[in-house]
Amino acid sequence: MTARPSRRRTRPRAFCAAAGALLLALAGCSGPGGDAPPTGQAAQSSDAGAPSTAGPTPSETPPAWDDAGDLPSADLESSAYEGGPRAVGEVFHAACVRAVDGDDLPETTDAAEERTAVAIQSTRQLTEGWKACPTQVYESFAVPASFTVENRGQGVGDGAVDRLDIRDGSGEPVGGFVAVNQSPTPESAELVETLEITELEASPVSEEVRYVRTLLVEAGSGPQLLIDQVSAPAGTDPASLEVWDLAAGPDSRALVYASIRLDDAEQGGEAAESELAAVLQAMVGSFEPSVQYPGPILRENRGGS
Repeated sequence: MTARPSRRRTRPRAFCAAAGALLLALAGCSGPGGDAPPTGQAAQSSDAGAPSTAGPTPSETPPAWDDAGDLPSADLESSAYEGGPRAVGEVFHAACVRAVDGDDLPETTDAAEERTAVAIQSTRQLTEGWKACPTQVYESFAVPASFTVENRGQGVGDGAVDRLDIRDGSGEPVGGFVAVNQSPTPESAELVETLEITELEASPVSEEVRYVRTLLVEAGSGPQLLIDQVSAPAGTDPASLEVWDLAAGPDSRALVYASIRLDDAEQGGEAAESELAAVLQAMVGSFEPSVQYPGPILRENRGGS
């Protein structure tokens, strides 16, 4: 499986997108807290001889997409793994697998019970620098190893994730996952420009067409580059107001998203061409909705490992 299929760019458009604000709020990208000093404001000191503690000027502050920590290759691939046992912490983001399997995790993949997320997901191998993040036993997406994942759901080890928040290597919120059983009505946000839409392979759990979108949006907290995976019935405009979440199963929906904060909307094009944006597109695009295989087929697919 290749996480970044061929791209189909759309022409820019501007309209009010109900999807944007909800995703941005869930991503935690509301900007700095009210107590943070303005960037570039000089610190006051009563000691004239003390060295200046002034913060960097706006022109000296690296943009968010250049300060995300170590990033893996955006050419993310998943392939069958046929080697020996691996340490669970090397294969998985711990917060993800704990949310599905519970706190009592084995140290190595071979010590897991057959029908746990550890046992099933460990039959796959990701590109170096990526780790698996299960959201159900048979459902997962890839997250950079340098990113941190926090389980924000109601329970731990109940077989499915409710909500995950993801931060990059510098601690900046960059996305997450939310299970949506009853689609709420998102707040409004202005969609300034549709930068890119990629059609993904069909999902076996839904007849809807899946897409990865890269959108420039203006929300109450400011401009954001929003990257999300959505699905819609064939023939529906993926940039329409109605398209904002993903069919994650016959009776369930999910939000899989990422975002990059911007100082102003004019940075959108530059941010969209950044290494961070490419990595986030790969992360969001790697999500595969759950497929419940029966036992004999599962064992055959696992190759007896």
